[in-house]
Amino acid sequence: MDWSQLLTPRRFMGEPGAAQTDDLNLIAEAGRSQFHKDYDRLIFSQPLRRLARKTQVHPLSLNDNVHTRLTHSLEVASVGRSLGQRLGDYLSEQGYLPAFVEPEDIGIIVQAACLAHDIGNPPFGHSGEDCIRDWFNERLHSPIVDVIDSDSEVSDLLWFDGNAQGFRIVTQLEKHWYRGGLRLTVPTLGPLLKYPWLSTVAEKPGKFSCFAAESTTLNHIATSLGMPMVNGRYARHPLAHLVEAADDICYLILDLEDAVELGIIGWDDFRTLFEPVVDPSDLKKVTQGIQPMKTRLALLRGYAMDRIMAGFVDAFCRNHDAILAGQLQEPLMNLVSDSGVRHFMKSVRSFAQDIVFRNKDKKGVEIGAYATLDTLLTAFVQAGYALYSNGFDGMSKRDASLIEMMGNCQPHEQLSAYHIYLRVLDFISGMTDQYAARLANQIRGIF
Repeated sequence: MDWSQLLTPRRFMGEPGAAQTDDLNLIAEAGRSQFHKDYDRLIFSQPLRRLARKTQVHPLSLNDNVHTRLTHSLEVASVGRSLGQRLGDYLSEQGYLPAFVEPEDIGIIVQAACLAHDIGNPPFGHSGEDCIRDWFNERLHSPIVDVIDSDSEVSDLLWFDGNAQGFRIVTQLEKHWYRGGLRLTVPTLGPLLKYPWLSTVAEKPGKFSCFAAESTTLNHIATSLGMPMVNGRYARHPLAHLVEAADDICYLILDLEDAVELGIIGWDDFRTLFEPVVDPSDLKKVTQGIQPMKTRLALLRGYAMDRIMAGFVDAFCRNHDAILAGQLQEPLMNLVSDSGVRHFMKSVRSFAQDIVFRNKDKKGVEIGAYATLDTLLTAFVQAGYALYSNGFDGMSKRDASLIEMMGNCQPHEQLSAYHIYLRVLDFISGMTDQYAARLANQIRGIF
């Protein structure tokens, strides 16, 4: 891959061949670059706004200090910008950046991609993804799924991934309906593709960033960026590694802060976990004197973040050539040379899996989330199946009402069953936690 091709600011306009090929650097606009415009389009978008009431880790928490998908996304974008700026400085020093790109542009691109990285997640966090997958897997040999002939289309439903839904939102659904979506630049869309391949070639189920419906879009963007095909899959855009790194850093550190806030873990556990990445003198400053808990948490986070980010950027720089060749198959987290950072990331991940994610209250709400989404999927997918089988005029009044409730996502009877179901998933995955719970109760007749 070549940095000049990877960073040329062309906009995706929808149909293949419609991508703007002009040099957008020649289009002057006071106060912001083309990459700033990408960030602005995302920050003002409705799907991003709805993340304010979607689960990060702890569903339907009554504590307003706990992270939502929106606060998580904003923090990931902030860390991503810092990682990108550091990498931009390195690329500039080494003479890798093309003349039309400034070091800060790298930070802005990564920031925008990070902001959108969770934009396609359904309500109730990862439990929502699991519920959608389970619902379709349980009906694998039912008429609902049997009407779909394509293996790749069936696979999309069985292994629904919020990453692929997010790519669909920004390239198809938001603002310019099926005419380019938000019309972001391809250098921003590339890093958003954490897994730039279809569900049928994913190494792990549920780890893909593009539905079969958007395969032409993926091919167009990857070709525009010069992302090579490796073993039947596109190699990642190099900056996608920084988007992943920013997400890893934030969810590991800030999920711990939420755990302290909710009383799942105490200060002593938190401090012990951070010892490998905080200088003893700084650790002493934090623990000495009488300081509010939130102040101590923030100080430790600040000390740790700088060292952790330095470790990730160093890992990228040391593997620069392999990354540009599309040969890096593992996250930067595994390549950090700082033993303290490696120990921290490993111990925090293990601690979160064993303690935080198994919290009894969290599990209880997740069970309720399953029931909520099961109700919604049963109602709306079956209505979609009825639309496909009988047409709108042949549907029951109840099913017709359900289809009409879907607003902009409402499918029409000329669509295939697969595309009707995608419209249903557009509708359900776009819901906030609270709206999903309220609508499910209405469908059950609970007022």
